[in-house]
Amino acid sequence: MAQVAGNGIYTLPEAAALIGMKVPTLRSWFRDDGRRRSLFRGDYLAARAGERLTALSFHDLVEAVVAVKLKGLGMTPQRIRRTHAALAEAYGTPHPFAYRGFFVSEKADRVFAEFREDDPGGPLRAGFLEVGAEQHAIREVLQPFLQRVDYDPRTELAALVRLTADGSVHLDPERGFGKPLVASCSQRTAVLHAAWLANGRDAPVVADWYGVTTPEVEAAVSFHEDFRGLAA
Repeated sequence: MAQVAGNGIYTLPEAAALIGMKVPTLRSWFRDDGRRRSLFRGDYLAARAGERLTALSFHDLVEAVVAVKLKGLGMTPQRIRRTHAALAEAYGTPHPFAYRGFFVSEKADRVFAEFREDDPGGPLRAGFLEVGAEQHAIREVLQPFLQRVDYDPRTELAALVRLTADGSVHLDPERGFGKPLVASCSQRTAVLHAAWLANGRDAPVVADWYGVTTPEVEAAVSFHEDFRGLAA
């Protein structure tokens, strides 16, 4: 099990809300129930056999967003699983969907590793699919999300995700356990939003109490009132 510090931690309901999907579906993606294999192996595995996974890491969350996008393009869970496995081997990371190399190259000529379509049970083949009709569609669907991601130059893994188009609210696994923060003051959006609701929706008063600006309170409020999920 990965350490929580620096990796973010999200309960399944929190993660599902951030992604924009249902909790049972998300849970099934990280659970091997004996009848079908899970899509992903979560960083926070249950401490004892038989226990249910209850939380995801920041990288688990990013990978789930990418999977939702790919599934929306018609990719089957089996194909997503194979693609993930091929990339994990090619990139040497358990989180290839959160890896910079998975994403479109500067020339947009490569997208992701290929596997054998003609022999589903055969070995995975490392390589890359040249951009064609399907890859163009994948790029178009993924790009709006990928543009919200910043990467760690050391690990090449996702390090920050902007939740709003203007970047005023983001997820940073190094701060506040990865919970949504107002970028300019690193205050949790949930704290400011709750205070706003409890105090007559008076943003200037809340700003004064927490030592932040009125626009920062308004950014937190807008996020909680309007956000529909990263995969929306």
